[in-house]
Amino acid sequence: MRRITELLVCVTVAATLWPSAPLPAQDRKQEEGEDHPMLSRFPGSEIVRYDAADFDALLIPLGPATAVDEFELSQTAEGKVTRLTYELPQGHSTLEVFRSYEQALIKQGFEVLFSCMMDACGSHLYFQNLERPFIIDHDHRYLAAKGGLPNTDVYVTVRVYTTARQDPPVRVMVGIAEIQALEEDLVKVNAEAMASAIETSGHVALYGVYFDTDKAEIRPDSDPTLEEMGKLLVENPRLRVYVVGHTDNVGSVSYNMDLSQRRAEAVVQALTGRYGVEADRLLSQGVGPFAPVASNRTEEGRAENRRVELVEQ
Repeated sequence: MRRITELLVCVTVAATLWPSAPLPAQDRKQEEGEDHPMLSRFPGSEIVRYDAADFDALLIPLGPATAVDEFELSQTAEGKVTRLTYELPQGHSTLEVFRSYEQALIKQGFEVLFSCMMDACGSHLYFQNLERPFIIDHDHRYLAAKGGLPNTDVYVTVRVYTTARQDPPVRVMVGIAEIQALEEDLVKVNAEAMASAIETSGHVALYGVYFDTDKAEIRPDSDPTLEEMGKLLVENPRLRVYVVGHTDNVGSVSYNMDLSQRRAEAVVQALTGRYGVEADRLLSQGVGPFAPVASNRTEEGRAENRRVELVEQ
């Protein structure tokens, strides 16, 4: 049973990342749009393309390109999306500009999800349609980063490259997606719905049991779902279940097997300790990434794979 995904509502976050001061407003190309308030331009560069939408999708490559607009790993961020292309003055290398953006993002607490340079990115030709196509040579560099504020995820992509037909030759393509975090578990799965799912299919997948990343301690916001699980078992005294922990495929198999087992055990302990369910009616088991319900190639899919299931014995 999957969570119902709500549309993402976006907010604007005002925090300048660039270490040096932004250019004065009069020096910007107003008709083409201004710098995003989160990320000012490399000093001396000019905006040559700009577009923004209150709701759009930003493709975020997280692995080398394998074909045009196809990557070993990628995700799509939906929300308020801003795209800017800058043209740089002469005298700057792609590496200098790339490192400047990278350091500015890290300084502000962003996590670099993926970065690559030249051949390690896959063919530069495969990146051509990522935003708008250009004729470019091999000197391209790319990074994707994630950061933000409470209840707001912000994804940033930066691609620095040289053009074969432009003078000056260096350009920077920036994509920014602002996403307000989903309010988890908007639709509660109650004991009756759990019983119906088990009756029909022999198991029920639950997404209302929350753990912090890499941890097995149940978060307090899991209480409503745990309460319904306890109610299910109290009202059906003959029901015996396996409590099965699932993870995505990020990390090693052995790590995820151990993590999923510890999380399943934590749920069993909560059900016996808080709700008086007899321990002999519950058996914990972690299966790590071995039973996905969605592709692990996207963040949305990985979120669906991280779950706890009750399986009838």
